[in-house]
Amino acid sequence: MTDRLSPHAYVLAFVVALDMLAVSLVVPLLPARYKELGVEPVYRGLVGSIYSASQLCGGLVMGFVGDHLEDRRSVLLLSFAGAAVSYAMVGFATSVWLLAASRVVVGLVKQTMTSSKAMTLQWSSDRTRARAIGLTSSAATFGWVAGSSVTGILRGLSPSAPSAVAVSLYAVCASLVLSFLPLTPPRPGSGGGGGGSGGGSSGHTAAKCKWRWRRSQKGTLRARFPHISLVS
Repeated sequence: MTDRLSPHAYVLAFVVALDMLAVSLVVPLLPARYKELGVEPVYRGLVGSIYSASQLCGGLVMGFVGDHLEDRRSVLLLSFAGAAVSYAMVGFATSVWLLAASRVVVGLVKQTMTSSKAMTLQWSSDRTRARAIGLTSSAATFGWVAGSSVTGILRGLSPSAPSAVAVSLYAVCASLVLSFLPLTPPRPGSGGGGGGSGGGSSGHTAAKCKWRWRRSQKGTLRARFPHISLVS
């Protein structure tokens, strides 16, 4: 078994870095956009809450969609498309409602890190899995730091420049995914595929994972510290 990472893992890490670069070009500018549009603090909090709710719903929906599509790349492409639309709206928004709509869009569809890690796991062996995940996480951190350091410069050139660059980066990301990453179907049994393959996968997983049940130590602690019953 080789200890080398799959070349696809490096391509995906580069895509993740570009994705986070695009994010860090736009997200730090949201407070400035709120101020430009005259958004009251209470509405800023409302927009943040709407985004959080959208992200929660989007995680559930996109997880289900990813398990039932024939190719996990589709989730990445949908994430890039949604993010491009959202960040374009941030750059050109003329009202708080358009700004709120942009946060709803990105919250619902952007699941880049979740999809990337799922794809990385499929391309990795047991011996390379930790390194592959670490590479993806490091790429994301690098992209965020790099974008945060130049977003002010772009903003100085033009108020809409960060959004325009972010949209361009997502076009590059989509091209890289389609050109260099292979078809990546979900693993059998990961979704509602049912049938023999689903059962076989579950059996294989159960055989591979050695679950070890242990008796709870709560009884021992309660005997040693009687007052624990007051907070349990």
